[in-house]
Amino acid sequence: MVVGVCHLPGVGETLAAARGLGCTWNGVPTRASSKTSLVEATVVYSDCRHLEQRLGQRWTALQATTGLQRGWGDCYGHCLVATGRADVMLDPVMNPWDVAALVPILQESGGRISDWTGAVRVDGGDAVSTNGHLHDAVLDALGRGEPRTGLR
Repeated sequence: MVVGVCHLPGVGETLAAARGLGCTWNGVPTRASSKTSLVEATVVYSDCRHLEQRLGQRWTALQATTGLQRGWGDCYGHCLVATGRADVMLDPVMNPWDVAALVPILQESGGRISDWTGAVRVDGGDAVSTNGHLHDAVLDALGRGEPRTGLR
């Protein structure tokens, strides 16, 4: 993906990005946050029931390790990360139409987006977006590289 647009009329926001051209939020350049510590991080997520089912104690541990957790849901949570209003977004159930536009938006805002193993993909599955600085720590907390169970 080289171009992505998320138009969110309910909240009056539009994020747009193109490879090499940066990311804008309502026409103004925007960046992901610069936080480097999970203790300071705000984590947003789409559905805590799926996270509990999928991660079990890892979800409990991640909540205890991070500063604030709130349910925001779907695309908007990833947009919060791209604009620096949140630091991590967890989404255990994604479809191609959920994630495709977010790849350039997160990358051009200075953040990162991948599946829970760290692979950048647009064919669905799961997704985590971060401000970039926290990505590896979050993937480790999610159990990157361990056998997959639960939803997929």
